[in-house]
Amino acid sequence: MEPRPVRIGLRIFSFGVMAFLYIPLVVIVMASFNASRIPTWPIKDYTLHWFDTFGSPPGAPGTGQWENDTLKFHQEGSGNTIFELAGGGLIFKIEMPVEGKGFKPIVEGKYRRVGSGAKVSEEDQPELDRMTSRS
Repeated sequence: MEPRPVRIGLRIFSFGVMAFLYIPLVVIVMASFNASRIPTWPIKDYTLHWFDTFGSPPGAPGTGQWENDTLKFHQEGSGNTIFELAGGGLIFKIEMPVEGKGFKPIVEGKYRRVGSGAKVSEEDQPELDRMTSRS
């Protein structure tokens, strides 16, 4: 068994190596959502530019803003991608412009953790029962 100072030194060294490896990864992941062309901190506008184009570069990256518990991304000429935290779950929506009628939802998904104890509205319960009964 090593003396106490050696064990402490090994722990400090191990922590330093892990920090050296993981801190840059965390920074890169966070920076990938930054809408600014120049890296800025703190992030003011968010974008899914690297994740929402299905492999083709957009004319301009969509930007997003937090509004209460809703993160809304807007892509000019395309539509909106919305993530909303509600009732202990997540609501995901994609909205597209309809001529003369503004934005209308084309996809909506409601997600909750199974067994989380989150309350489900009566209108969503039959749909959830149907979806979870499939095998």
